[in-house]
Amino acid sequence: MLASPVLNPIVLASTWVAYGGHARGAEMVAGRASLGLLAAAAAGLAIGRTRGADLLRPRATAHEEHGHDHGPTAFSSHLVSDFLFMGKFIVLGAALSAFVQTTVPQSVIAKLGGTPVLAALSLIPVAYVLSLCSEADAFIAASFTSFRPGAQLAFLVLGPIVDMKLTVLYGATFRGWFVPRLLLATVPLIVGGSLIFGAVIR
Repeated sequence: MLASPVLNPIVLASTWVAYGGHARGAEMVAGRASLGLLAAAAAGLAIGRTRGADLLRPRATAHEEHGHDHGPTAFSSHLVSDFLFMGKFIVLGAALSAFVQTTVPQSVIAKLGGTPVLAALSLIPVAYVLSLCSEADAFIAASFTSFRPGAQLAFLVLGPIVDMKLTVLYGATFRGWFVPRLLLATVPLIVGGSLIFGAVIR
């Protein structure tokens, strides 16, 4: 769930293209794939030991609502029930993300650069708020020319793991502690990894 938005050929190819291909593109692809995998693994270790009953938020399922029917009718009822349940959260998350993207000017974002740690910590909340698609976020990250590649990498890794839209969806599916624990497990690793990456490719 956390690794697939990064570790797929389309996203990695778009990252390579966004950074102009060649050596820099390959560096960003390698850094994004490696750090994204490590962050997903860290989140799995932090959350994966929890029992399903303690992890998932209880809610009525189509099976409970429609009895013990089987076959195409039961499948259709379950599909429609899940679609309607999650659809409202997707719309809400997308609306919040669109509102922030239209109200926060790029000039404000560009002024947040500074030291490597501050730059990474600045772009992480930006990635959270913008809620960009992982297939296109590399083009936005590459446009942050006032930030170093390490900070841009933090932006590229955090966004697909947790953002404003995903937080709404996580809140509808998992218990309230899920997102805080996810952030505690991944943000320090992403910041540290981005600093190492920035130092290596300098």
